[in-house]
Amino acid sequence: MKSRNADLARDRESFVAALASDVPDHPPNFERVKRTNVGQESVPADELAELELGPNNCAAE
Repeated sequence: MKSRNADLARDRESFVAALASDVPDHPPNFERVKRTNVGQESVPADELAELELGPNNCAAE
């Protein structure tokens, strides 16, 4: 597998540094989504779809 994926040959520190160097900024509604998810804020039903809009940047590329 290492011959097909150069990242597998990296040491842990190098791999983590490379992965963490390309983390995008949080979307503008990030803090509000977090507050809503933990029950600290209630969002009216007509605003839910708008709150969910935006890029999905959860996965590493």
